[in-house]
Amino acid sequence: MSLGTQATAPAVEVPAPPSEGQIADEFKESIAHLEEALDLGDRKNAVRYARHLKAMRKNYRGSLSSDDNRAIKDLLRRASTS
Repeated sequence: MSLGTQATAPAVEVPAPPSEGQIADEFKESIAHLEEALDLGDRKNAVRYARHLKAMRKNYRGSLSSDDNRAIKDLLRRASTS
């Protein structure tokens, strides 16, 4: 009985974790988008950006200062009441 050749799975590249600067830029961008959507009364995009910002806050909680965390929390609260 011959086993033949076994197929190997292609190598999957794991992306490098984002740097602190990239994380900060992504937070700034998300906050700006959410504030703009709130100012324009665009509920659909406000919900979308709030969900994204909430997920980022959860994922990068350790890299946020307490002041930044409070500011984001207040913005999310503002988004949920509009």
